[in-house]
Amino acid sequence: MSTISVKDPSPHDSTSHPASYNPQTPATQSRNTYSPFTTFPFRTWHAIPGLPQLIVNLVFDTAAFIYSVFGLVVLFSLIPLGVFKSVWSTLIHIFGNKKATAAGRGRRCVIINGASSGIGAALVQEYANELTHLILVARSKDRLSEVSSTAHKLGATVNTHSLEFLQHDQIVALKELLVKADREYGGIDIAISVTGITGHREDVLGRRGPTKSADESDPLLRESYAHITQGSEWGATTAERMIRVNVEACSAFILTCYDLMKLRQAKHLPHGKPRTTRKIVIVASSAAYFAPANFALYAASKAFLYSLGMSLVSIAAPFNIQVTTVTPGFIESGMTQTMLATGMTTPHPTLGHPQKMARAIRRGEERGDVMVAWPVIEVAGLFGARALSPLVEVLGRWVGMATGSAGWVLS
Repeated sequence: MSTISVKDPSPHDSTSHPASYNPQTPATQSRNTYSPFTTFPFRTWHAIPGLPQLIVNLVFDTAAFIYSVFGLVVLFSLIPLGVFKSVWSTLIHIFGNKKATAAGRGRRCVIINGASSGIGAALVQEYANELTHLILVARSKDRLSEVSSTAHKLGATVNTHSLEFLQHDQIVALKELLVKADREYGGIDIAISVTGITGHREDVLGRRGPTKSADESDPLLRESYAHITQGSEWGATTAERMIRVNVEACSAFILTCYDLMKLRQAKHLPHGKPRTTRKIVIVASSAAYFAPANFALYAASKAFLYSLGMSLVSIAAPFNIQVTTVTPGFIESGMTQTMLATGMTTPHPTLGHPQKMARAIRRGEERGDVMVAWPVIEVAGLFGARALSPLVEVLGRWVGMATGSAGWVLS
């Protein structure tokens, strides 16, 4: 696939992309931070696991070991095929007619949801070239304008759309936008879902909402519950906001693109396999594998996207729609800068650069990878934690919370 190479930025240059930065106020942090001692899951006699529960967990650990061995056998059996594919692809890249191949593909339509900062903005640089029309969707008009200007300089034509997914009608508008884009540009070639929020932001967890109080008839109760019902304390309102963006808006984007791609691909099915491979890229998170206890809602929302993406690989295969799911580690962005401001103990120098993450995503998409994980070592540690038995998992999530690896506040 034809792309314009981008010079590797400095690994700690956070100015190369606009940032979505909005840390919580001290009052919001204080209300949503618990001490490690009070959150220890086995601190009472009643909470200490009994023999029946320990036996069940031993059975689970044994099952995890058996499946791990089976997985290794399958992977080693696939290595010769993987080597052949890599060698063949390299030969095609070296000796193939690149100009003819690029021209044969024609102009493509790439839509990126969550394109205004971080990984999304970096992906714009990866995909922007003279053969690409970009449709960029995000909340901030100012950051979209900045990213769009960069894409124009790289030769792409660009449309931008500012949508606020915390408002349900904007999700409806997103679906309408996708249908219009499909009609105007002869189909969407690549759809990339990046958008997402955490509760570390003041405009998520500290945001005041219009929700009515728990009991309108009792002024004392109304005052007591206001911080919960209005969303300044972690709970149901926080979940509603995070699910609306990370689950509802993302799944609307992903599945509407899937529906539109399937309709176009299905036209070719009576005559054989569709000639064009259309692609969906879903940016989930390594938190989908394992995360600190205080990352509960964010990790759950990303686990939804991960499960959806991995299942879509098979569901979309009959229509020649490729699905790639991405599980980034900690990447330098407005989100991680906000988390650092709320006490995250992960050292800043260890954060991955968004441009390198974006390049890994593009290369994985071009290769047809089912999953892209980067930085690999960091993500591998979290993936391995999936094999923990439930009791050890609960303890591990507490350790992550107690050490502040993802900040101290609830998200």
